[in-house]
Amino acid sequence: MGRLSSKEKVAQGFSLNFYYIVGWFIPPLESLSRMMGNYQVRFLGDKGGVTRLSYPTANALLLNDPNTTNDWNKEWQSGFFEGYNIANAPDANQWFWGINLGHTSNRADYKYGGQIVIRNSPTTPRLYFRSRGKDGEGLWTQVLHSKGDQNIKGNLSVDGTISTEEIKVALLSASNMQLKGTLAANNITLNTIGHTADFVFDDNYPLKDLNQVEAFIKEHKHLPDIPSAAEMDAAGVNLAEMNKLLLQKIEELTLYVIEQDSHLEKKNEFVKEMGAEVKRQNIELDQLQDINENLIKRLERVENLLSNSGH
Repeated sequence: MGRLSSKEKVAQGFSLNFYYIVGWFIPPLESLSRMMGNYQVRFLGDKGGVTRLSYPTANALLLNDPNTTNDWNKEWQSGFFEGYNIANAPDANQWFWGINLGHTSNRADYKYGGQIVIRNSPTTPRLYFRSRGKDGEGLWTQVLHSKGDQNIKGNLSVDGTISTEEIKVALLSASNMQLKGTLAANNITLNTIGHTADFVFDDNYPLKDLNQVEAFIKEHKHLPDIPSAAEMDAAGVNLAEMNKLLLQKIEELTLYVIEQDSHLEKKNEFVKEMGAEVKRQNIELDQLQDINENLIKRLERVENLLSNSGH
């Protein structure tokens, strides 16, 4: 055992400075705790530099300087680490402080264990953890927290109830949520990219005739373009896509109503014209009737004159 030390008495106890080189022995911390109530240990790490561990009391541990890492995948020894924009961190261009928990048998080419890291952000903190394989690699998982934004790159399965004031669902690649229970929200906002139906109002939109729609319904028992009940039971319902399809049907229905209204207007115009024609003909009939009555009266007078002249 080799040791370079300097002991100096301080007001609250003793402080010992140890300079540790690989292969030298430092007594266990419990032994040092029994030796004195207040001390400090300095040692040279395998990355160079002096690291200070401070033990104000037998039950406390203070670390002034964590180790600097350049790659989270390469750390195999247990310890405290920090780094900015380093390889294999959960996010790029960020400061991270973390703990590496190495396996008992770890070495430079054998890096089983786990890591817990905190991203620097006083207002939007993020906590990540992962389990690692032999090569030091592993999938970072973000811990859900009570405040700030949540970003889940994977599947979310909920066996229960989700209650919230508002839900906004965006089209994120490889992001899914499975819910076995109840989803309650005052507002649900879906990303509508690619899920709008205004194409129905294009001049060349192939709007089916109502007789075609009727024939389709009689044969398939559901509307054209809408999945059948069996398909929805088997594959579920894409809310954004279904919202587009329902809007498409509403817009088609609007076109049918407009078309029917146009036909009705033409029929009303025809009825109005026919009414005017009937009214004109009725006037002519009244006039003819008056003429006829006058002719009858004149004929009666003529007959009377002839009858009187015969006598």
